Amino acid sequence: KMGNIDMDTTITHRLIDDIPVYEMYSKETKLSPIMIFLHEHEGSKEQFIDEATVYVQAGFFCVLFDLYGYGERTVSESVESIESAVIASKDIDLLLEYYRLSPYVDSEKVILYGHSMGGSAIWHYLAYGDKTPLAVVVCSSAVDFTKVEDMGSVLNGKAQEPAWDEATYRDYCRNNNPVNHLERFEKIPMLVYQGMLDTVILPTYTQEFERNISRTNKNATFIYDESGGHNATGMFLNRIIPFIKSYVR
Repeated sequence: KMGNIDMDTTITHRLIDDIPVYEMYSKETKLSPIMIFLHEHEGSKEQFIDEATVYVQAGFFCVLFDLYGYGERTVSESVESIESAVIASKDIDLLLEYYRLSPYVDSEKVILYGHSMGGSAIWHYLAYGDKTPLAVVVCSSAVDFTKVEDMGSVLNGKAQEPAWDEATYRDYCRNNNPVNHLERFEKIPMLVYQGMLDTVILPTYTQEFERNISRTNKNATFIYDESGGHNATGMFLNRIIPFIKSYVR
């Protein structure tokens, strides 16, 4: 237990099946929707602490965890960021199974929130995971893995050159591509951010995804920020709570 961030929010550190986790919750928490945060390449669970405090105050039980190869979860071998995103699908299922037994969490009300690599993990989870989240929030992440340039790998928590050759990387992206199962995206509410000045995830990728998904999913909201880059701006962050609360009854 790490103590209080403010007068009303408690943060607890724990390991769940070797996954380092911060739990953030209100002292008054009884049975709350769970919101799981997935960080970007070169990031860690710590990057969401300040932002998660806002969601705790809005009534959510927040879970921040280190993806494989990052933060406290460093390993001896090189890990491609897209590989870490794919592994995160299993992590999400493990976490949801753990919190299913928690007296503080309503496990039927799950929100997934990810940035960049964390968003890739969410797209993969929608296509291949065991559970159906209530809604997802994704910032700056392409759903088609074959269009994502190699973002590099990590070794002992530090960014380095790609660990795989190009053919291996491309094969892995094709075999784990969320677009192979877009039918699983049809009814899930989603809030998607795209900065029009983003040079990592190009706007054309998100626009193509919107054209494909909008035919069948009427609960997909896309936010295009003309002055935004790869990181979300305040305009988008201010839209998140109203969006998820519209689906949390």
